[in-house]
Amino acid sequence: MLAKTGDTAAQVRLGSWYQAGDGLKQSFEEAVHWYRRAADLGDADGQYRLALLYRDGSGVFQCQKTAAYWFLKAAKQGMADAQHQLARIFHQGEGVERSLEQSLFWCVQAAQQGSNADTKSAAKVSYLGLPQQEACGGNNKIIDISHYNER
Repeated sequence: MLAKTGDTAAQVRLGSWYQAGDGLKQSFEEAVHWYRRAADLGDADGQYRLALLYRDGSGVFQCQKTAAYWFLKAAKQGMADAQHQLARIFHQGEGVERSLEQSLFWCVQAAQQGSNADTKSAAKVSYLGLPQQEACGGNNKIIDISHYNER
């Protein structure tokens, strides 16, 4: 079995089968096990899926701080969905100290990859309560962010 030999794609796939009960008896605990194995090996998808389970408390004790940890790991590897989640949790202060600057940073990172939701969010900087100059470290990059979703 590839999952047991360290193939992270197989580990994530097996975790998703356990999570959904797709061909296997549904078991969030087993899903956590396989996602964690992939996550520990540096797989962004495994990190992201593990973060979602911690966020929701599925198969594990719900822990927003642990969810934020795994979202950050995946986001640093360029996963737009994880970047979007970080923007949200930094805005809300879920498991992390609330930081509008970090929220905007991760929102822009996701928007640069074509995330329509984050492009719209980043364009509404006033919603975050930050002046555009302050939010952008003194430049106006955020003002014309709508072009990022044209790729």
